[in-house]
Amino acid sequence: YARGIMNKTPFETLKELGKKENLLKGTIHLLEWDQETMMPEEGGDHRAEQLALLNTLHHEIMTSEKFKKGLDEAESEGLSEEQKACIREWKRDYHQ
Repeated sequence: YARGIMNKTPFETLKELGKKENLLKGTIHLLEWDQETMMPEEGGDHRAEQLALLNTLHHEIMTSEKFKKGLDEAESEGLSEEQKACIREWKRDYHQ
């Protein structure tokens, strides 16, 4: 049985936010690739709006208080080496 929303550990919260961040980043890269390789020129204005929205959502996740709090609190959990590596990567991304 999965933990309820209120019972998530800080690491679980970070993992959820990290997944959303990763999905957004992947979608951004795909749209940018399409823009450079296949997209008709007439689609430029619409693509710019799409990318602006996705980049805004990405930035909001990576600079959110929820993400910062998760980073601060997760280190006090008994984490595996793999989880600690995730924390290091998220911290690096957070501080950029």
